Formats: sequence, structure tokens, C-alpha cells
Amino acid sequence: MNTFTESPIPDAVRAVLALFDGPLAAVRFPQVDKESLAEQIAVVEQRRAELQRALEAVQAARAGLEQEQRSLLDLARRAHAYASVFAVGDAQLSEQLTAIEFDGRPPAPAKKRGRKPKQRPAQPSLTDRQPIEPTELAEDAA
Repeated sequence: MNTFTESPIPDAVRAVLALFDGPLAAVRFPQVDKESLAEQIAVVEQRRAELQRALEAVQAARAGLEQEQRSLLDLARRAHAYASVFAVGDAQLSEQLTAIEFDGRPPAPAKKRGRKPKQRPAQPSLTDRQPIEPTELAEDAA
């Protein structure tokens, strides 16, 4: 969560308030004295607290919105997958479904169903032998 680490009251304002706590404690200017400064500081701190609560509410609302958007996207992907199976015999509907992209990517191509044929290791057979050149026969005879 966002938290304010700095005081909303500037150091200069705090310094002026300190003067009204010390050497200017008994002095009152028109509409400006220790009490008026303290009241305004309290208002500023109250507004800061309100802002903090509002920012936390915005953050919670944003997280909720993002979660619901992910849920909607998942639901739409499922609907798309079901519709793709349903549209197998309908070329126009299949074309429309193929044009839909999620997150900038086209949907994955449909996987082939069924078991893959077994791969047998290559074994040399009698017919796979290399033909023997006549020069090799002459060398073997000698």
C-alpha cells in the first residue's frame, strides 16, 4: 500500500509554529496566532489521512478490477475453445473464430487427437546394404 513517509507540513511551517510556542506565544496577529496555525495543521493532516484512505480504496478497487478482467479473459478463452469445437463443420464461423486473438496472439492451433505411431529404432535390413563396387571385389580376391 502507498503510505506517506513525509509529513504534509513543511519544515518552514513547523518552524513558524515553534516560534508561536516560544517567543511569540503571547502575540496575536489579525487572524493569525498559535491556535489558527494549529487548527490549519490539523485540517491538513486530516486531509492527508483522507487521501491515504482514498488511495488505499483505489488500490483495492484496481486489484479487484484486474482480477475480474483476468476472470473474464479466462471465461472468454473457454467460450472460444468450445465455439471452435462447435464450428468444426462451419467454415465461416471457424474463420471468424480463427481471427480472434487473445493478448495479441492468435489461439494455439488445434492439437491432433489420438496416439502417435510408435517409432521403431532403425535396424539395418538385408536390403539396406550398400552395393559393392567391382573394384572392391577385385581387391578382396587378391
